[in-house]
This record gives sequence, structure tokens and C-alpha cells, in this order.
Amino acid sequence: MQDYEQKNDYPIYEILDGKVTYMAPRPAMNHLSSMGNIHGMFYMYLKGKKCRVFADGGYIRLDKIKDIILPDKNKKDRVIPDVMVVCNPDIIKPDGIYGAPDLVVEVLSPSTAKNDRRIKKDIYELLGVKEYWIVSSQERTIEVYILTEGKYILNNTYHQYADWEIEMIMDDETIEDKTIVTEFKTSIFDDLIISVDDVFDKLI
Repeated sequence: MQDYEQKNDYPIYEILDGKVTYMAPRPAMNHLSSMGNIHGMFYMYLKGKKCRVFADGGYIRLDKIKDIILPDKNKKDRVIPDVMVVCNPDIIKPDGIYGAPDLVVEVLSPSTAKNDRRIKKDIYELLGVKEYWIVSSQERTIEVYILTEGKYILNNTYHQYADWEIEMIMDDETIEDKTIVTEFKTSIFDDLIISVDDVFDKLI
């Protein structure tokens, strides 16, 4: 037990752009809540199906993937998404994922937001991840990127509106379309509806 505890005291790191990048040591409670909510949605939906969902802690092993072309500095990159959905069981190995997940979610933290929006986004695009979410617990937004002809295109940004924001929109005569979008579908599952309120449920 002592050895196990010592190993878990080591800082968790990724290798991004050929450089060691340490993860945020203690994610904020809202970060953990959003990540857990998203994992829970996919976990319940995928019960009895071949696809699997993994939460924070699982590596995508770019150093073990032979069928993609990477710059030399990226050949040993290892990334740890907050949440990922994998539908190909052949790429799930004991020490990580040896291929492209179908969907990846990153929940922004102040210390890692730049990587999520730039380096990791580029890696997921190059790897061929079909759908990528950038979630902000602070702004209560979900940016959904869809891989289109090898490039990420921002499909939509979903926002959790407070009651006062909805009231303001409804009272603003200059806004023609007052539709408030509260849910959306993923591109990889036709019958899974994601509730924006559920993603940000019980945040502090």
C-alpha cells in the first residue's frame, strides 16, 4: 500500500509539443463537477454498447500510433483528456489509448486553458478525433468542434443561461431570434441528447 500511495504522490504530466507539461495539481470543484457530469452522461448512455467512456487519467499514446504522420517533436507526445469516448476496442490497451478517440472533452483550468485551445486541439485534429469539446465551467459554455475534411470547424457554442439573462434577452426588442438552446446532439451518436444544464449541474 505504501508504494501505491507514493506513486500517486508523483505529479501527473503530459508530453505536449515534445515538452513535459504538468497538469493542474488540484482542479477546482467546478472543474471536477463538470467533468463528472459529462462522464456520467456518456456512461449511462453507453451501458450495453461497445463504446466506452474514460475520465481524467487515461493517456492517449501518440508514441504508440504508427499510422499517423507527426512532426519529430510530437512523436513522443502523450495527452490526458478530461473525458474521452472510444468506440474501437482494439486501441484500448492497459497503458493507454493507442489511437484516436471518437470524442474528447477538455474542461478549462486557468493553468492549462492555453494548451487545451492550441496545442492539444492541434493534436486531436491531427490524430483524427471526430468531435472535440472545450468546456468552461466559469463561463458555463461548451464549444463543439467537428472534424471536417481534416480540420476542426466550430459547430456551435452552447451557453447555460441564468434566469436574469433569459429575462434580459426576452425584454430586448432588438433581438429578433429569442430562441434559447438548452440541449444538443453529438455528431457521433444520433440518439444522445446533451442537456447544457446537466453539464453544469450543481456548480458552485
